Amino acid sequence: MDNQNQQGEKRRGAVDYINSLRSINVTLRTVGQIVTKPFPWVWIVVIIILLIVLFQLFFGGGTGLSFDLDDSQDSNLPGSPGTGSIASCTFYRGGDFIPGVQMGNLEMAQFVNSVSAQVGVPAAVVAGIMRIESGGRFAQADPSYFASDYDAVSSGVAYGLMQFTPGTFIRTFQVNSAELNSIFGKTDVRSEIDPQNNMYSDSYLRIYSIRDSIIAATFKVKNDKQDINGDGPWDQNTIYEIARRYYGCLLYPSCSSGPYSYGEDVWNSVRYCRPSTGGPLAATDCPIDNGVITCGSLFTPINGPLGLCAHCGIGYNAPCNFLGTRYAIDIEGVDFTDVKLPKINNNIIRWIFSYQASRGPNEAIFGYAGEDPNTAGRYYLQLHHVAPGSQKTGTAYSGDIGAKICGNGCAKGHVHVQLGTGATSANTTTWADAAQFFCRAQI
Repeated sequence: MDNQNQQGEKRRGAVDYINSLRSINVTLRTVGQIVTKPFPWVWIVVIIILLIVLFQLFFGGGTGLSFDLDDSQDSNLPGSPGTGSIASCTFYRGGDFIPGVQMGNLEMAQFVNSVSAQVGVPAAVVAGIMRIESGGRFAQADPSYFASDYDAVSSGVAYGLMQFTPGTFIRTFQVNSAELNSIFGKTDVRSEIDPQNNMYSDSYLRIYSIRDSIIAATFKVKNDKQDINGDGPWDQNTIYEIARRYYGCLLYPSCSSGPYSYGEDVWNSVRYCRPSTGGPLAATDCPIDNGVITCGSLFTPINGPLGLCAHCGIGYNAPCNFLGTRYAIDIEGVDFTDVKLPKINNNIIRWIFSYQASRGPNEAIFGYAGEDPNTAGRYYLQLHHVAPGSQKTGTAYSGDIGAKICGNGCAKGHVHVQLGTGATSANTTTWADAAQFFCRAQI
């Protein structure tokens, strides 16, 4: 944004702030006038006005609710090394055609998890570094690549997925020789040095394995972390410093001009890696595991008793009183079936619960505000026919359970799903065809 626009934004912000103060002043004067009147209903009016003032202070103006999606103080970082699986996480590398990708080889993800757990380092930190260092190889799904005993594609002076130089590799083995031997059965590799030039011999370079590079890198991360803040948190400052020590600077591919931030990319990989306890979502990103769409949107009819069903169209017998209904889909499920917060375009989304609207004692509607950490895209998710109180409060991520289908006489047999894009409230979002985002295997 240029300086003129920034100044305009600041002026508008100042005007909004002054106007809000004036509104509060007027409101307080009104309250003062009302409370002097001896009517029994006066306190009801006072409470309503005060609630409006509080709502204005906390949520701001406008027609829809506003939610702060910044979790810079989020304490739910992967500070418990080795917990969960990183197979469902997205890792980032600036400049790639697709910056955020998942690790392609499941066996390699499991190996990173296992090594990290034994060494005492969050797996997401190691995988975040690997993503930047290995580029497109990070997403390779070919099992033979990781299964190979040797790294046949290494070249130059840096080797393997972790791009260790021989000097860094040998120093790491020397410093951690006792742990390497006790945990992994690795002995000190100083005997492999060529005495003529104090470097690895040619024979050793040919057996520089992918697994060895991952083990050594994990120990380097541990050593750097202990040097930075001991047993302190894996917070943003710590991750940035770990990245700087690993790469030598914070910008890449040029330390002087970047344009990409090594620290920021690793930090985003770590902070948004929230493995689901129920396992990764299916490739179809369906909110219900193996879910079946019983009725599609008006624009993408799917299934139904007559072969096709479209919200607000063929085979749909319920009222269509709201614009968003025609964009919705129904996904089959029995009472109290788990409804997971979905991915969008196969990206993990950060979801924040926004509200619950009652539809009776046993049925509710949930609203979630969402943001894609990779693209900064904003979404609004609405779930109908869900059990009151089954929401995921606070910050949640794709794969977490966000609701359960209502029961106890609700008898809907499905969850009704609506998706909006571009904004995080029902009043300001642009409704999208949910059938084009979820359970796509049926289209």
